[in-house]
Amino acid sequence: MSARQKAIGFGALSLTAAGLAKLIGYVNLQYEAPFLVALIAATILLAAMAIGLAVRSRPLRIAVLSLGGVLCLVWTGGMLWAAFAFAPNGTVYSRTSSPDGRYQLLVVEGEGFAAIDPIYAVHVRVDRGPLSQQALVWQGLEEGPVPTTLRFTGPRAVEVITDNGCHYRSTFDALTLRPTPVHRPRTLSGCQR
Repeated sequence: MSARQKAIGFGALSLTAAGLAKLIGYVNLQYEAPFLVALIAATILLAAMAIGLAVRSRPLRIAVLSLGGVLCLVWTGGMLWAAFAFAPNGTVYSRTSSPDGRYQLLVVEGEGFAAIDPIYAVHVRVDRGPLSQQALVWQGLEEGPVPTTLRFTGPRAVEVITDNGCHYRSTFDALTLRPTPVHRPRTLSGCQR
């Protein structure tokens, strides 16, 4: 196999890894960060290999491969640092399962960037181990209403009822879990859609 054929092969693998990274972002994986970091690191390394094999000059080839390795290490280290430094610190406040047991609605109690009072969010989740999916259905505000009742109103339909009497209904896609609509009230007064 010639160097050119190897370069084309590594280039194709690099594009495949980049495509998989895009696909992972589409399906709302709960633990998508490690998969994305690994796939983007693989994309960087494979692209460096493809370019390094395409270059004929040995010093330039070593420089390209070294630069690719350094970029991969910087990317991976930076993303691991960011994952630990900025990880959401929410805890599951309550959980409701769908009648068939496939889906769960979770109330997550978290903290805002400079918030004192908790901020609540409601997520729909499918548990599949490392390939678990999770998507936001309702996002509250600091000092805002608390979700008190969660229920499935259909096979792919949910309702969130807050302590101030507001009802928020959404449907979600079975494959991606993308809800329609995602409710984000903008003020503390009234029931906004």
